[in-house]
Amino acid sequence: MTDNHYGPTDNYGSARVIAEHTGIRRTELIRLFIAGKIKGYQGGCDYWLDLLSLREYQLSQGEAAS
Repeated sequence: MTDNHYGPTDNYGSARVIAEHTGIRRTELIRLFIAGKIKGYQGGCDYWLDLLSLREYQLSQGEAAS
């Protein structure tokens, strides 16, 4: 496991950081997680989201790379 600004593992990032880097609203990212569209978990005072799962969701929706 690596500890970097994306979170406790390489495949997860905090919703706040992902929102800053992608332009997707943090609330929208959390809604996708709660709806089961992307993988993640709640830890501390943020949500940690699986970056690969988010990318797969974007591709399934026909969205361009962020």
